[in-house]
Amino acid sequence: MRLSTLVWRESWGRKTKLCISLAAIGLAVAGFVCVTVSLGSWERSIETQLQSLGPNAFLVPRKTSMSAFHRADFQEPQMPEYYISKLRRAGIIKPGFGAPALLFTTRLKSQKVVLRGWSEEFQLQGVPQVPRFAANEVVLGAEAAEGLGLHSGEALQIRGKSFQVKAVRPKFGSPLDVEILCHLSQLQQMLRAEDKFTMVELIVTTQSEIDRLSRELPTILPDLRLITRQAIIKTQLDTLSTARRYSFLLVGLIALAAGLGICLQTATNVRRRRREVGTLMAVGASMRQILWLFIHKAVLVGFAGGVGGYLLGTAAAALLGTLITEQPARASFGLLFNSLLIGVVLSSLAAAIPALHAARLDPVEALSEK
Repeated sequence: MRLSTLVWRESWGRKTKLCISLAAIGLAVAGFVCVTVSLGSWERSIETQLQSLGPNAFLVPRKTSMSAFHRADFQEPQMPEYYISKLRRAGIIKPGFGAPALLFTTRLKSQKVVLRGWSEEFQLQGVPQVPRFAANEVVLGAEAAEGLGLHSGEALQIRGKSFQVKAVRPKFGSPLDVEILCHLSQLQQMLRAEDKFTMVELIVTTQSEIDRLSRELPTILPDLRLITRQAIIKTQLDTLSTARRYSFLLVGLIALAAGLGICLQTATNVRRRRREVGTLMAVGASMRQILWLFIHKAVLVGFAGGVGGYLLGTAAAALLGTLITEQPARASFGLLFNSLLIGVVLSSLAAAIPALHAARLDPVEALSEK
């Protein structure tokens, strides 16, 4: 009789213990899959949230003071247009995630406003849509319109030029509320800055992007500095990092418990089958064959538990993604391979010590036991 047949018969004859071993491995693998997929969904959710907040990182000339930046006090633009070309070639400015901005802070009717040059070419993801308007029209932020007492269709004088209010944007509770949007070419003419911008606005969604910018910017354009809204980015990424750390710690504890359970079950199985092992060794079975007798079962349990754990973990992650992150779960065949690998390795390592003990039994001593 082949050893593989013995394994199948022994496993089938102890269905309860087989199910317990499968459940232990399955739960450990399911925990790994659920955490991996859920954290991936959470990370995509954070990226989506950061994108919806608009720009959260800014490249400004070093001559621009931090206090002026935080006060939104933008005066004469100092960033040459060829800087934009260099940043694009370096992959820092990407469509939808980076754009140059021309801003100018002034007062109209004693109301502080920020003039922004608008162009369809420089649109960022997550920034509220702007209605189309002509070169002689402007779009007002809610606070700017309220402070100036203007409504759609009324006239507005800006630096000696007359404009008509095309629309008033809803209140966003952000710096957009004090902005007045006019065509980029019009604002460049009014400021006599046809080839200059104030800054580059970026949407950054990962810490690695910030690290890359900090590392490469001094080499590409040393005259620029990076300013980020650290509070927003750091809070989100720190929360994700903490969740990842504790989640995998929990998965590790579950895997440890599963491994100990299988180790104890295998040790009990070895004790109960000492005479059977002694008989096999007496008729010529080698240490390697006896070792494989127990490891073979562990491999089968690990494989089956890995498949079941992958399916269970994917289903749990899909449910959590719907309830918490509102992002669809994205499992992969690569994760299935990892699940099978974890299941087989965990089960085999847990059974290794009892299996080695069985392989080293003295057949005479084992057969003499009652």
